[in-house]
Amino acid sequence: MHTSPAANLADPVLALAGRQPSAAAVITGEATVSFAHLNNLVGKAAARLRQSNGETFGFRFKDQFLHLVFVLGAFRCSAPHVSLFANWPDSMGVDLVAQTGAGILFGDEAWTGGGEMHVVSLAALEGDAVPANETLPQSARDGRLLYVLGSGTTGKPRIICYDATNLAAMIARDLSVRPIGFQERYYSLVRFEYFTGKRRTLGCLAAGGTVIFTEFPVPATAIYDQLGADHLSMVVGQAEAILDKLDGDGPRFPKLKSLVVGSSPVSETLRQRLRDGLSPNLFIGYGTNEFGEATFAGGETQMAHPGSLGFPAPGVELKIAGPDGTALPAGTTGEIHLRAEGMFSGYLNDPEATNAAFADGWYRPGDLGALSEDGALVFQGRVDDLMIRYGTNIYPREIEQTLEAIEGVRHAAAFPLTSKNEWQIPVAAVTLVAGSGTQADLDHFCNELTGICDERLGPKAPAHIWIIKHMPRNEAGKIRKNDLAALVAKEMNR
Repeated sequence: MHTSPAANLADPVLALAGRQPSAAAVITGEATVSFAHLNNLVGKAAARLRQSNGETFGFRFKDQFLHLVFVLGAFRCSAPHVSLFANWPDSMGVDLVAQTGAGILFGDEAWTGGGEMHVVSLAALEGDAVPANETLPQSARDGRLLYVLGSGTTGKPRIICYDATNLAAMIARDLSVRPIGFQERYYSLVRFEYFTGKRRTLGCLAAGGTVIFTEFPVPATAIYDQLGADHLSMVVGQAEAILDKLDGDGPRFPKLKSLVVGSSPVSETLRQRLRDGLSPNLFIGYGTNEFGEATFAGGETQMAHPGSLGFPAPGVELKIAGPDGTALPAGTTGEIHLRAEGMFSGYLNDPEATNAAFADGWYRPGDLGALSEDGALVFQGRVDDLMIRYGTNIYPREIEQTLEAIEGVRHAAAFPLTSKNEWQIPVAAVTLVAGSGTQADLDHFCNELTGICDERLGPKAPAHIWIIKHMPRNEAGKIRKNDLAALVAKEMNR
C-alpha cells in the first residue's frame, strides 16, 4: 500500500468495501460490522468533520469503534488530527489540544477541557444522511495528518507528526513481518488511541482481516475462547498478568498465528514463559513510535539468537554507528541508526529535536545496540543511560539481562546515580516474581544478587541493588528511569 503525502489513506485501508462489501471488518460486542457498513459510517464521519470547518481535530472516545470511524473519516478528508486518551486526566488533554491547535473535538461524552466539543453517539451517526461524493478534500496542513504523543520514558513526551506516506509504509512493513490473512481475527489489549494499537488495527483492515473491539478490561483468554482471535497484541505488563493467572500445562493459545508482545524489553525468562504458557508463535522486536517496526524475531529466530531482538524488517536499513556516524563492526556497541521508507515527519513545533533525530538521512532513536555476526540486533539501552566508570563503558541492558536471568527476579532496571564527587555510580532496582517475604529474606536475596553480578560482570556490576514492589511506568508500560532514580535517591537519603 503506497500513497502520496496528501492522499486519502482511508480508501486503501477500506479497499475491501468495494471488492467484498459483506466481509466482516469489526466485531464489537455482539455486533459484526461489514466493510460496506464501516465505509458508510466513515463517510458520515468525514462529512461531520467537513461541516465543522476545523483545521485540526481532537478525538476523545471511550468507544474504540467510534474512534476508529472518526480517525478513518479524518484520513478521508485529509484532516490533521490527534487522539486524546480517554483515561487521561483533563489537564493532560488540555495541554495536548493546546500544542496541536485542535480547536474542534469529537467524542462520546462531554469534556470541559477547552475547544468546541461535539458529542456524538453511534446511533446519531447512523441516523445521518449518506453524504454526497466530495470532490474537494480538506487540505492537510504541511502534509501532516496525524499527531501522536511519544512514549515519554524521560517524562518529556513529544508530539510526533505523520503523513499518509509514513503510515502506509509502516502498515505495509507490519504486514510483511506478521501477515494477516483474509478474515483472520485480530485483537489488541492495547487500546486504539495508542499509536501501536491504531497502526496494527489499520493494518488488519488493510489486509482484509477482522478487528475485535471490546470494553476493557477483558481477559485475553476470554476473547480467544469466545471470539477465536487469530492474532493477539499486548504489552509486557499485560502478558505477565495473563501468565500469572494461568494454570495447567501447555500453551493457552495453541492455534494462535501470532502473539505480539512489546513496549519494553522482554527477558529470556519471560520469552520462555510466553512460549510455554501462551503461544509458541511469539513475536518480539525493536521499534519506536517515530519509526514503527524496525526489527522482528519469531520463534525460530528467538531460539537461535537468545537475547536478541531479531533482524531488520523488510525495507529497513540498520547500522550501529560510532560518534562520527561510521558503521561499527559486529559485536561492538554503538548508537542505533535506522533508515526506511515511511519515517516520521518530525516533532511538532520542535525543529531542534527534529534536527537532532536525523543524521545524513538516518533516524537516530537515541538507543544503544550491537549486531551479531549475522546481523541480529542486541539492545543495550538508551544513549542517555550509558555509564562510564573508571574508563569502562557500562550498558544498562547488560546489567538488566544478568539480573533477569536469575531465578526469582521479574524485572530489572539499571541506571546511574551521581555521587558527591560527581562520579556515575551504576545501580539497579529489581522486582520479584514471588511474594515479598521478611525483610531479612529480602536482604539475603539482595546480597545474593550482588554477589552474582560481581562474579558475572566484574567492574560493570552495579554498586547497589534495591528490591522494590513496582516499577514506575508510563502509559505504554515503559519504565520511567528518571522517576526510579528519584525514588532510589530518596531511599538512600532516609
